[in-house]
Formats: sequence, structure tokens, C-alpha cells
Amino acid sequence: MSRGQTPYSILVVDDDPAFRALVSAILKTRGYRVKEAGSADEAAAMFSDRETKLAIVDYRMPGKDGVAWIQKLRDAGKAIPVVFVSGNWCDQKTFTWLRNILQVSLIVKKPIVPAVFLEQVESLLPAETRLALQEDGIADIAAHSVMPDDESDRGENIRQLMQIRSRLELKSALKVAQASYLQDLGHQWAELVKLCNEIKVSPERIDLQNIAINEAHKIKGTAGSLNLAEVGEIGGKVETLLRVLDPRESTEMEVIWSEINRALAQGERAVHKAIDDRSDVSQEAHVAVRVLLLGDGYQEILPQLEVATITACSQTNAALTRLKKHTYEACVFDIVHAGRHELFELARQARLPVEGIVPIALIKPNEASSFLSAADELFLGASSVNSRPESQEEMELIVSRLLKVRQAQKQRVVVVDDDMVLLNFVETVLTAHGFNVRTVNNPLETGLMLDQFKPDLLLLDAMMPGMTGYEVCRMVREEEQWQNLPIVFLTGKSSPEARSAAFQAGANDFLSKPVLVDELRSRINGQLAKSAQGKESLAKDANTGLLNEDAFVKAAGELLQATTPQTPMAMALIAADDVEGIRLVHGIESLRQALVALGGEIRLRFKAEDVRGKIGYDAYALLLKDTTKEVAADAIALLQEEFTSRSFFGDRGNFKLDFSTGITDSTEAGRGIKPLLKQAYQRMLSVRGTASGRINYAD
Repeated sequence: MSRGQTPYSILVVDDDPAFRALVSAILKTRGYRVKEAGSADEAAAMFSDRETKLAIVDYRMPGKDGVAWIQKLRDAGKAIPVVFVSGNWCDQKTFTWLRNILQVSLIVKKPIVPAVFLEQVESLLPAETRLALQEDGIADIAAHSVMPDDESDRGENIRQLMQIRSRLELKSALKVAQASYLQDLGHQWAELVKLCNEIKVSPERIDLQNIAINEAHKIKGTAGSLNLAEVGEIGGKVETLLRVLDPRESTEMEVIWSEINRALAQGERAVHKAIDDRSDVSQEAHVAVRVLLLGDGYQEILPQLEVATITACSQTNAALTRLKKHTYEACVFDIVHAGRHELFELARQARLPVEGIVPIALIKPNEASSFLSAADELFLGASSVNSRPESQEEMELIVSRLLKVRQAQKQRVVVVDDDMVLLNFVETVLTAHGFNVRTVNNPLETGLMLDQFKPDLLLLDAMMPGMTGYEVCRMVREEEQWQNLPIVFLTGKSSPEARSAAFQAGANDFLSKPVLVDELRSRINGQLAKSAQGKESLAKDANTGLLNEDAFVKAAGELLQATTPQTPMAMALIAADDVEGIRLVHGIESLRQALVALGGEIRLRFKAEDVRGKIGYDAYALLLKDTTKEVAADAIALLQEEFTSRSFFGDRGNFKLDFSTGITDSTEAGRGIKPLLKQAYQRMLSVRGTASGRINYAD
């Protein structure tokens, strides 16, 4: 079975985001698709019978621990291989339970040795998964290397090249992961010191002691795994000492606290040494705006874009391999180089790992004009269909149009700081996580950037030469249009006075340097979520990422107004069948997961410019730009064929989720959002629950 046909993935369950990032990075060097969960509950929601081929599970997590999650997995009849990861060696009883009762395939102690860990994990994967990946890797190597004619020599060369590439990619992944971890390590160690000081003042606070133990435990496992051996060892020492703390033994506690203080001081020095010794963050750590081109003979006309890097490959397998390893902002597919279903899979893979909708352009030479139907093009999400470009200018135009569509989807953030290193770091992090970012190095230029860029949030350094962040914030707040703009301060000062000054100047939130990536994202997302409460066009369903009902109506109305009366617009209302029956038999959580999966497939298909929304509990709406109802019906039939072949696990076994659809378009219902929705709803009701004809586009 081809890897392109089955989206295999490995599920990594660990509450330490740095360790998850490390494991994810080293697995991706072999082409595996990885899903990350920070808790047992997140893991349960992400688990898929069809996709999840192996789980890597940490022992100690908040709430339900790893053992309990594995037990639930086995109770549900899931027999996938499981790797159990713990910061401490298991005792004989736990080891026996894990191996014999829970059927754990591998038990690993942190810190891991990445190269060894990768080999151990790969040996547990099903043969078909490894074979599919080897096929992808061989195709990729063969497509980009000069091979001898002799088949035996050719095969040996390919194997050697694959081994070399794998080692280089692993080395590169570790380098990037270490650089990213060191960005946060100073703050993480400072937090551990702060917790220890609070425990010393309030020895009865067992909750603080447990938090500190968990933080030291994370440092031991992750730092050690990233070749920061001294930091990891000291973190382990602090963890051990904290575990033996007992406030009832005051004399003995003085000795233990003396050892803790010594270890914390040693750790402080080791952390600063590791940070000082590191080289500048490599170019590999910076996320480029990538565009994938599938096609042959384009090298001479590829434009040199300042805002994006175009990666070209001539074979479908090579394109799939790249899509599994990297995220791309846009894709261009020459259909001569792929079959119909291969194009469907390429389009799906391009959109799987990213928020928003990756725009796609097709290059369709005249001789292949009948290769794809209009419904096929709509289903795979082609924003444009182009003849083969003959110049750099023509190719640049195709790519630029796609990037413009992609940028329009993203929330906009302006970052103001006089420190170029921090500016570049924050821009890299936020860009990698789906934001459209602009930076300002001179605080005096903030107002001009706001007027030009119209951001959704302002990230502002407090202390800058010429004009402090406090003054910039006051200046921004004096403008009526920016009075409700979320403003988050970044500052090296964390005193109560500094916080008070920030809020008095008009800030919404306050973050201390050094910047913690997860906290930065969390605070920004939190402020954007609060802001979105008053902006219906930004409000999204948390589970599917699609617009909620009010936001869909507004966005769809805006799209209708922005298009000419001659542009056909199709409206589709998709509603799940037998919702109550599934809920009663298989449980509400199983039903919810199936409905979320349907919303996810709708996100992965159709054009990036099309408007998608969640309507009520069990229905989704689509406004399809430049599309007739007939083409929309054929494209949704493809969605129905694909989705209804899937099975979901419920309380009483597997079940399938079907859906009914009503469709209309602007030629018969007009260009008002309400008449379009009403007619689509009536047509959906007329076929809902019937045995046949579940897509209705005519009265």
C-alpha cells in the first residue's frame, strides 16, 4: 500500500512541549507524520484507527498518567505498538505490568539518545508502513541523483545515499531542536529556582513541591536528550532532592536545602554556559515561506522571490515526501506528472499540517485539458487553472496570487522592538505558527505600520531608545480606530511597578523576557480570542477551525458583495444523518469526534477562497466562489464517496457517518445570503435520511 494512499502517523503524548518537539523532529527525518498531544485527553481526541500506527507515551502527565491512557487504549481493543517513556527506571512490578498486561512494545528511560531511539521506534512499525516510506525515499533519491546503469550498483548507491541523508537530517533536526530549547531554558531554570524559594518559605505547600519536581523532571529528560548533559544531570539531582524533602524533619531539611541551593547554583551556571556557547540559531531554524511545485523542466523559469522559496520536484512520490516533512504556504501542480487520485492526495497532504487553507494552482497543458473535470478541480481545491508558464514573470504571477490568498487568511501581528535578534526570533516563531507578521525596529514608525498593515494585535517592547513602549502604547490608544486593538508588552522587567505602568499605558497583557514560545503563543491567541468576541468574522469553531454560524453568514455576505453579479456562487448545506441514533448507540463523544472529522475533511477540500462554516451542532455550510450548483453537486459527491468509506469507533463497535446535502446557486436564489441558505436548507431536508439521492440541487 502506498504511503500516499494511507496517511500514517505516530502519536506523541507528553506534557513537555520541548520533548515533544524533539521526538517529532527526529521522527520527521525519516518521513513520518507526527501528531502531538500534551495530555491523555488530547491524545484520545487525536487517536485514529486508520491513521495512528504507533504511540509514544510519557509516564508522568497532569491528570491521567501514561499508564492509565494505555490501559484505556487496550480496553478499547487497540493493539497498536506503544513506546512507554519515563524519567525513571521502572520497578519489576511496573515493568511486568507494562510488558505482559498492557502489551507495551518498548520501555525507554529519559534522557533518550536520539539516533538509538529513532532506530528502536522504527523497528516497531508495521512492515507496510516502513516499506511505504522506503519507497518514497528511494523515489526521492532516484529523482534527484545520477545513478549508474547497473541495477545492483544502483540499488547499493541508493541505500547508501538514503543512510547519509537520514544521518544529515537527524543531525540538522537535533541542531534546530537544541537551538529552540535554549531560547526557553534560562526562563525555565529561573522558574524552578523561584518555585524552590517559595517552597522554602512555605514548606507545607505540597502542591508547589510537586510542581517543582515535575519541572526538574522535564529538564532532566529533555536537556539530556538534546546533548545538554550537565544541565540534565543537575536537573535530575534537584528532582531527587525535592522528592526527599519532608518539612517535619527540620534538622535534616537544612542539609537537604543546602544541597538543593548548591545544585540550583550549579544549574544556573550550566544553563548560562550552554546558552553562551551556542552558535547563532542556524538558518534551518528559521521557517521560510515555502511553495511546492510538482513539475519537470521549470528550473530555468523559477523566480527568485524575496518572500518565498519555491521547491520543485518532478515525481509524485518526491512531492508527497516533502509535504510530510515540511509545511507549505502554497502548491503548484502540473497535472501531467500525477494521476487524478494522486492529485487528490497531494492536495490533502498539503493542508493536513497547517491552520487555514493552503491555496493550490494547477498547470494544465492543452493536451491534458480533459484530464480533470471541473468537479475534480473544485474538490482538490484549485484556486486557478493555468496553461504552462513560459517565463519567470508568468510563474511569479501564479505564485504571487496564491500567496496573496494565503496571507489573507492569517491574523496579523505587528512586533515593535529595538533588538533585531529578538525581532527576528519572534517573527520566526509567529510566522511558523500561522500569523502574518510585520516588524518595526524604530518605535517612531509604529503608527505608520499600523495604518498600512491594519494588524489584529500589537506586540510591544517596553524599553526602547527614542520612545519607550509606554509612550508608543499611549500614542496608539489616542487613535480611535486602535482603542480596542490588543496590545501585549514584552519587557525584561517583571516588577509590580513595571506591570502597573504597562496596564496604565493601555496594555492588555504583559510578558517577561526571555520569551517562552508556548507562553507567547498562548497569550497572543488568548488576546485574539477575546478581541474576536466582538468581531464575528474572526470567530471560529474550536474543534474544526471553520467559521461559526454568525461569522459564516457575515463572511459569505462579504464575499457575495465583493464579486460581480455575473460570477456564479453555489451554496451547499451539508448535514449529518442519523445523529440521534448514533448518539444513543455509540455515545455523544464518539458522535462528536465523527462530526469534527467531517468538518476537518471539508477544510481540506475545495478552494482556499471558498467560505466554510459550522451551522448548528451537526451541519456545515459552503459558499463556493465561481461555481455552479451542478459542479458543486459533483464535487460534494466526491467528498461523500471519500468520507463515508471511513469508520469511527463507538461504544458498541465501529460506525459510519453519512450526510445529506442541499445545493443552490446565485442564478436561481439570487445573491442574498439568507435566500441561498434557505433554499439549500429546504433541499437538504427533502433528501435527509432517504436511501438514495442524498445530494439535491433541484426542486
